[in-house]
Amino acid sequence: MRNTIFIVLLLIFSSCKKNGAQVILSGKVLDVTNSNPVPYATVFVQKNNSGCISCNPATFATVTADANGNFSYTYSTEKNYSYDVAAISNNYFGNASTGGVSVNGTGNINVVVKLQPHSWLKLHFKNVSPYNYSDKIDYGGGFGKL
Repeated sequence: MRNTIFIVLLLIFSSCKKNGAQVILSGKVLDVTNSNPVPYATVFVQKNNSGCISCNPATFATVTADANGNFSYTYSTEKNYSYDVAAISNNYFGNASTGGVSVNGTGNINVVVKLQPHSWLKLHFKNVSPYNYSDKIDYGGGFGKL
């Protein structure tokens, strides 16, 4: 009888949900155009419910990259979840809305997150003909009069 109770208890406790595997996530945030590091970027670790097609990723951790674009974060995986890493920084387009970089596996994982820099275009126009009321420049669907 004692052995039967021991076996039943052993089966009950061994079937309990266990914590997920430990992940040490480290990586670098780089400029996509020249592969230079992006200093002090904000890095998001997001999790996605694998069983939910229409669900948006949920950010569960935010870390800041150092001056060389390096970051590190440690977490435990959860069953039925996949993980993404995304980043944002001043003067760069963030990639959080696109899901960033997928992270799969356990143990030590190294990722590279690339950001697209904003760009500016400076134009100088010189009207060499006399002023005409019909002179115009079309920009962004609107009209600007010169």
